[in-house]
Amino acid sequence: MPLFGLDSESVVARARSRGSAPQIPSPGESIAVGGIGFGAVSLAAFGLWARAGRWLSEHTGELGLYASCALILIGGGGAVLSRLVIGPERLRRFFGLFALAFFLYAGVWTGSYFSMRSKSGECLASLLGPGILAMTFANAFGAPSTVRKVMFALIVTHALGYFAGGFLYRAFPGETGKLLWGGAYGLGFGSGIGYALHACQAPTREALKKLLNTSPSSTRPSG
Repeated sequence: MPLFGLDSESVVARARSRGSAPQIPSPGESIAVGGIGFGAVSLAAFGLWARAGRWLSEHTGELGLYASCALILIGGGGAVLSRLVIGPERLRRFFGLFALAFFLYAGVWTGSYFSMRSKSGECLASLLGPGILAMTFANAFGAPSTVRKVMFALIVTHALGYFAGGFLYRAFPGETGKLLWGGAYGLGFGSGIGYALHACQAPTREALKKLLNTSPSSTRPSG
């Protein structure tokens, strides 16, 4: 998906034109920023549900409520998670990718859930939604070989966050439960997204390593 310019060749070309090596997040940093950062964004989205969910449902319908929360997750998630993307111009490039990937994830999720409105629908959505997110990431970063492990990681972390959050919501009804659900969902799924971004950028890290080893004028990494 060269449209976003996040494949290894595009990133190396931009790094070469800047004359400096971009900062490369570690695996631990990627998982931590993903979990904590997306967790905070998710709290804001679920906070909207907790405080204004009834009003939004009455005036925009259930889909309007879902769309409002998704906009917060896309906007905040794109900004926070862009820190984990290697190379110049990472914010605008990743924001476009994340908006597309999360739109596909949300579309598959709502389609699966609303068509069944049961635990089976939730389980199906928990497989298909993270799966399409994984495929979109892997293709955009030019790393199709990572799609299986990234898909596995996203499905597992998403399920842990979502269903643990659902348990907390049932244990603590009301606004508190909704916020707890948001925190658990964001922490779990965000950690998986952080890992996915690190795994999908393996070709980029290798390409930059070769560039630094062959360029006598290379500089130390910069942000």
